[in-house]
Amino acid sequence: MKGTRVKRPRLGRKTGPKPQFSVSEIAECALQLGLDRFTMGQLARELGIVPSAIYRYVESREDLIMQALARAGRLLRPPAPGATWQDVLRTMTDDMWNMFESYPRLAVALSQTPGAHVHIQKYMRAVVDALVDGGIPGGRERALFAFDFVGDTVMGQRIFIDEMVELSEDGTSGLDRARQRFEESPYAPVGEDVMYYPAAEWVSRQPLDRKVEFIISALELVPFSQGDNHTKKR
Repeated sequence: MKGTRVKRPRLGRKTGPKPQFSVSEIAECALQLGLDRFTMGQLARELGIVPSAIYRYVESREDLIMQALARAGRLLRPPAPGATWQDVLRTMTDDMWNMFESYPRLAVALSQTPGAHVHIQKYMRAVVDALVDGGIPGGRERALFAFDFVGDTVMGQRIFIDEMVELSEDGTSGLDRARQRFEESPYAPVGEDVMYYPAAEWVSRQPLDRKVEFIISALELVPFSQGDNHTKKR
């Protein structure tokens, strides 16, 4: 299976007056390039400006990454009132998946940015409150645990998919290369049952949905034990 390349609109102009941008437009361009790998030079070329001009809008590359993460986080919607806690987790999965679909390798960038969730505190509170209101067993501490568990599961699945669809210089995807290792490399198993053969499903959402439903079932059945609720008042 071949990966796909992201098509990005150029934000810069080649002719005419000196281009003017907002921080939001620059952050959007960085998101489309991939927050885990863009360079300021590459970003400037996409915008049609010199690299030094970017620093009129942001203090540093790290500042721009944080601005971009805040922009991406706005795609996450508060849960609908009256939803069951199970449906709150399913909707959370949908929203995170759609956010990661919108921006290439965003999940990778999040994993490389400690404290990135500072930008979604309002969303997190809304989801946790909805889980409690929806009757999750164990109350607020269990709701925090569920948010963390499902969030990590979605992000981990997206990181895996991003690597599987990444194209190498020869045009093969990570999934292609995984299959080659099982079929053509000196490491290929001979005369044995192959466990977990690289399949097209690996780059689909199906495995994630099964994992989330498993988590929901476990939360319904497993008694909750008190622990650190990971909250801090300011």
